[in-house]
Formats: sequence, C-alpha cells, structure tokens
Amino acid sequence: MKWSIGTLTRPRIGETENGDCPVVRHADRVTLVGIVDALGHGSAAARVADIATRHLEQVPLDGGIESVMLDLHQGLAGTRGAAAILCLLNEDDDLEGCGVGHVFFRCGPTRVPAVLGEGVLGARLRRVRSFTSKLQRADRIVLTSDGVAPYFGLADFEGLSPERTCSEIMMRHGLGHDDATVVVVDAEPKSA
Repeated sequence: MKWSIGTLTRPRIGETENGDCPVVRHADRVTLVGIVDALGHGSAAARVADIATRHLEQVPLDGGIESVMLDLHQGLAGTRGAAAILCLLNEDDDLEGCGVGHVFFRCGPTRVPAVLGEGVLGARLRRVRSFTSKLQRADRIVLTSDGVAPYFGLADFEGLSPERTCSEIMMRHGLGHDDATVVVVDAEPKSA
C-alpha cells in the first residue's frame, strides 16, 4: 500500500514559535508518521520540538515502534519533555502505533484499538503501549495534538484530500490557546 499524507501545524495564537512538530519520514519499506507536542508553548517548547525532529530523522526504524518511542524518550532527557503519537506504516498494509501523553489517534473505517500511555517523554515514563492493525484500502488515520479539540468524526471530512482535511480540522477544531497539529494519512492501493 502507498500512503497519501497531509500535515498542518501552527503555533499558539499570538506566538511565533511552535512547540508541536509533525513527523513524516520514509525509509526503505516503512513510513514513520506522527506528532511530537512539547510541553508548553513558545520558544522553550519550540527547542524541544526541534530536538525531537532531529532525533526522529536519525532513529533506526527496524526495531519497531516501541523502540522508536523509547529512543525518543532518551533523546529528550533533560528537556521539559513532550507528548507524542508515532505510527509505522509498511508496504504490507501493517500499522504499528504508540502514543504517550495527551495526543489523539483515530482510524476508520478499520477500527484500531489504540490505547495511549501516560507520562512525559524525556522525563517520566512508566511503560509504552503499542497497538497494531492490518489496514485496508479505504482507511484514513488522523493524528492530532491537544491543541485540536477531538470532538469530530472522520465522516465529517469524507471525500476531502489529506491536505484539505488538515485545513478543515484546524479551522473548525483548532484551539487558540495552544500549539496545534494535524496529520492525516490515507491508504492508497499500490499501482499496477
């Protein structure tokens, strides 16, 4: 399967620096997508988001999503910390995800039983919880930071491209008092 991906991020209203960062990285037969949401907002949070971005550009992806999340936890040690939702998508239609903190995951029409862990990456983390699923051709994954109110259904954006869906979610549900990020992934069939 191929993936069509849209991302949109913006800082808290009145700020110029963003403590959220979308993650999209292609490597061999796997794609890493996600959101890192540094605690707080402004320049201090933006520095943590920058550290996370640079770290995730280099982390090995062949050990699975829990390994990626634990590696990020180590990479953020000594910072103010972050929440994150990360997913590995492969060419065999497999999803492997892991989340820590106040971030959101939804998928449809395939129902994915995602349970996110508690804690703060870089500071305190009891354990990580991963989830897996086999995805179908029509599936859509939506990831949001806590700067986006989670009270919407995937059907509200049916037929829209991932980029347009990101814009609509941000416009309708983005919260002005926090940094906000949306990542939308559509599963597309392999071309013959």
